[in-house]
Amino acid sequence: MRELLADLLQQATRRGATSADAFVVADQSFSAQVRLGQVDTVKHAREQHMALRVFVGKSVAAASTSDLSPESVARLVDEAVSLARITSPDELGGLPEAAELARQVPDLDLHDPRGHDLTPEEKIELARRCEAAALEADPRITNSEGGDFSDRRARYAYATSHGFAGEYETSSFSLAVSPVAAANGEMQRDSWYHVTRKRALLEAPEEIGRIAARRTVRRLGARRVKTWAAGR
Repeated sequence: MRELLADLLQQATRRGATSADAFVVADQSFSAQVRLGQVDTVKHAREQHMALRVFVGKSVAAASTSDLSPESVARLVDEAVSLARITSPDELGGLPEAAELARQVPDLDLHDPRGHDLTPEEKIELARRCEAAALEADPRITNSEGGDFSDRRARYAYATSHGFAGEYETSSFSLAVSPVAAANGEMQRDSWYHVTRKRALLEAPEEIGRIAARRTVRRLGARRVKTWAAGR
């Protein structure tokens, strides 16, 4: 990704930009929702995106694309530089001085390299277990708006024309469920979820389901108390 950005910035300076910076993102995500044990929706997406900002003197312009082919990248550069040439100058515009740029990017441990090995069926089963635990936790839990599993991993890279280049990866995993409780003609809904960057740290689906059930039933009880107090 850094090589791609380096080539992009070189093209920008060759076409007349006095300075430039750019970033590129590659993103992959999955989500599945089950309702009453049946698969409701499954989504899987892969995306990539590149953005370029160029300065011609004090004038600045930006352009972006999701097509990273050489032809599209060349058009991106031409569009950005052409726009900058006709843009009014901004006396406060510009990149930081090269001496102010970071020389090392710390590893913040944002990515789980071993967490994305589940099959789609296994991910759906986690959502199903989460919802089932909520439905089984209390007889007053009579319905559900669904159990959800999602994960995402992305890679970001950023570079400037005067010396900075860095990249990092990130990941996330989540489970959620929204049960519905009913008693004495009243219905209440609540939910619970957990999000983490490391799949091994994700709470067990059964625990998430039980917490969601407790919250929902407690809300149902609070509603009844409130109604009784108002009647008094």
